[in-house]
Amino acid sequence: VIFIIILAKPCSPSKCRNNATCLPKLQVTYSCACLANFIGRNCEYVDPCIKKPCKNGGSCHAIGLFYRCLCPPGFAGHYCQMVDQCVSNPCQNGGTCTKHRRGYKCQCATGYTGDTCERICPCSSNPCENGGTCISKGDSFVCKCPPFFAGFTCTTGQL
Repeated sequence: VIFIIILAKPCSPSKCRNNATCLPKLQVTYSCACLANFIGRNCEYVDPCIKKPCKNGGSCHAIGLFYRCLCPPGFAGHYCQMVDQCVSNPCQNGGTCTKHRRGYKCQCATGYTGDTCERICPCSSNPCENGGTCISKGDSFVCKCPPFFAGFTCTTGQL
């Protein structure tokens, strides 16, 4: 019985590109130590994060030839270039903040109104009596009274 031992040289010839250093592993495989600005198994790609595309403290993560910015709290967008105004929770009284290109918009909880849901809706307490319909008019209201009723809150009966 004759055993033949083959000593593999995984770095000969080197598969590493762009002046990277080939590092043999377990005499059968290799890894490449890339120079700055290069990435990939064989250092074949220019690092897309080299130009620091992420703004406002965002961190760049290379994904092959492409990159993705992970934005810190308060920023959004492909480059973390947009301020996320919803982070400061501007909507009051249980309102929900929605980001828009030019800022934010609050969706107010029932009973509240205003740009930041800061005002109580004047009709939320159902001030109109005897089946009257409350109509909001800014910070005030008007009651539309049913037949046979009148008055500011429809409390006066008419014959």
